[in-house]
Amino acid sequence: MGFVVLPPEVNSALLHLGAGSGPLLEAAVAWDGLAVELQSAAISFASVTSAVVGESWRGGASLSMAAVAAPYVAWLSASGTLAEAAAGLARAAAGVFEETQAAMVHPGVVAANRVRLVSLALSNLLGQNAPAIAAAEAEYELMWAQDVAAMVGYHGAASAVAAQVTPWQRLLQTLSWPVGNQGVFNVGSGNNGYFNLGNGNTGSGNLAGGNLGDFNLGSGNFGGGNVGSGNGAFFIVTPRSRSYLNFGNGNYGVLNFGSGNSGGLSLGGGNVSVLSVGFGNNGLLYFGFGSGKAGDFLNVAIFGSGSSGQFIVGNGTSGVACIGNGNSGWFNFGDANLGNNNIGSGNHGSVNLGFANAGSYNLGFANTGNSNIGLANTGNNNIGIGLTGNNQIGFGGLNSGVGNSGLFNSGQGNSGFFNAGFGNHGAGNSGQENLGALNSGFVNTGLGNSGSGSSGSLFGNWGLFNSGADNVGSFNSGNTNTGSFNSGSINTGSGNSGSLNTGFGNSGDLNTGNFNSGVNNTGDYNAGYGNTGNGNAGSYNTGNYNSGNFNTGSGNAGFVNTGDNNSGNTNTGGGNSGSINTGDFNSGALNTGTGNTGNGPGPNSGQGNVGTGNSGFNNNNVAGLGNSGSGNFGSETSGSGNNGGSTSGTGNGSSFNSGQNNSGLASSGTGNTSELSSGSGNSGGSLNSGSANNGSRNSGGGNTGDGHSGYGHS
Repeated sequence: MGFVVLPPEVNSALLHLGAGSGPLLEAAVAWDGLAVELQSAAISFASVTSAVVGESWRGGASLSMAAVAAPYVAWLSASGTLAEAAAGLARAAAGVFEETQAAMVHPGVVAANRVRLVSLALSNLLGQNAPAIAAAEAEYELMWAQDVAAMVGYHGAASAVAAQVTPWQRLLQTLSWPVGNQGVFNVGSGNNGYFNLGNGNTGSGNLAGGNLGDFNLGSGNFGGGNVGSGNGAFFIVTPRSRSYLNFGNGNYGVLNFGSGNSGGLSLGGGNVSVLSVGFGNNGLLYFGFGSGKAGDFLNVAIFGSGSSGQFIVGNGTSGVACIGNGNSGWFNFGDANLGNNNIGSGNHGSVNLGFANAGSYNLGFANTGNSNIGLANTGNNNIGIGLTGNNQIGFGGLNSGVGNSGLFNSGQGNSGFFNAGFGNHGAGNSGQENLGALNSGFVNTGLGNSGSGSSGSLFGNWGLFNSGADNVGSFNSGNTNTGSFNSGSINTGSGNSGSLNTGFGNSGDLNTGNFNSGVNNTGDYNAGYGNTGNGNAGSYNTGNYNSGNFNTGSGNAGFVNTGDNNSGNTNTGGGNSGSINTGDFNSGALNTGTGNTGNGPGPNSGQGNVGTGNSGFNNNNVAGLGNSGSGNFGSETSGSGNNGGSTSGTGNGSSFNSGQNNSGLASSGTGNTSELSSGSGNSGGSLNSGSANNGSRNSGGGNTGDGHSGYGHS
């Protein structure tokens, strides 16, 4: 409920910036597709099981298999129902968002109100703008109330939708865990390695899911020793694309502290740089927010900087070795200086000590000549106030020039105090057509701006200490920025370095969100290209904390994974490690189902199978292939609980048996321990038919010895 006290600049920006309702609607479509697939799988699985039991396979073994399969049919059907409900809730949430967004005041309207208020306040020298200022403030209060009312409705409606979400954990508790691990001492499922705590890890010592590497604390990391999620990048497929020892999310590089950094040894977020402290930096050795452009270095900002020079302490500066704000020259100490080696503010020349001097080597205020000591002198080598001419001592007119009104102005058409130039209104301006105070340049409105409006534009900079052109806000360097502390061009927000960014602390171009590094990312703390979500490292990922390319979901490491916490390539589901697996917690390749372990060439389908070409549940087929049923160990075996090859039935302990509990070879019936026998309970040699014979070639029952026919012979 913190939005109740937030101004409309924040509430409106939060609702209008970003991806909007698009991801929710895409999620609804994805949930609908998943629901259809799950229901189809349930119907198909039930149909196949029923056909096998009712036609080709009868008896106790078939009933056992059907009993094992029934819970999974129910699980698939219930999962499909939950997926369908989730799709409906996603659409409902999108509808609530769109209604609220339409009810909010547009950020551009709020920004225009604030800019108008600043302009009125700065030009209110005699109090003539008091009614207009009051009207602007009243309009702003109405915007605040409108935004808060819309957000209160949004909070209630969104909470109602969220309360209807049904957790999936109860369904998962009906399955056997953990499954699909390759290695030892893993706590979780679908891991390939050792000592992993989580799901779908490829490597060892990971504490979370979907990591490709070792000793990561988090999800979806590509590399080792990372504390956080989504660190690393796959868009450069070499060992160098791995990331190590990062503390945060979505980092690409080594020893970054923060999120969305692309480089190394950075502290903060959204930096494309080395040894930077802050957010949205692009270069070397930065301290601040949105500091500098690529190739600049050693700048120190006081809460943010639109600086684009070198060795800067201050904001909105595009010079070299300056201390202050809005400077565009060299070795200046003060604000809004355009020349070099000045101490003071608003100096347009060089080597001045004072304010608003348009010449050079002056000591004082508003001098337009050179080597003057005093105020508003327009000649050279004068000592005094308002002198015109050269080498004079004394007092001249309070204004010098043509058509000035006020005090100590020099130039033409100025009104106010200490202005030097043409058509300025305010105090201490140098340049042309400026409105405000201490502006240097052309057509600026505000305080301490340096720069100018572009050719043909209606206005230049609006705000405080901007260097560049056509900026609205404060401390911007570059052109056509809306907001504060931006370096670059056409950014909307604050602390951005690059161009066409919308949000806060982004480095790169075309990013929408906060602290992204790269190009065309949507969300927060992403590093790479075309990512949608949060904390992703790589390219074209959709979701959160993914490392790699074209992943959809969360915590994935690899390529083209769909789901959560997968490591590898082209997996669909959750917690898989390997390639082209479909389902959950599989390790290997070409597995379909849950908790299968194998690497092809024949795929496993079902749950808990180990080996190749198995279908069913908990079959173990390391050396052979092609088991169907449940709990079989061997090759080409159908039924349940068999240990051998080419066996059908239940509980047989060798090969080529059909029936139940036979431990001999190639026997049919029940409980035979001899070979090539038919019947039940025969033991000893081989080729017996009947029951309870002990020997060889007996037919009948209870015979002891060889070659008997009948009962009870010995």
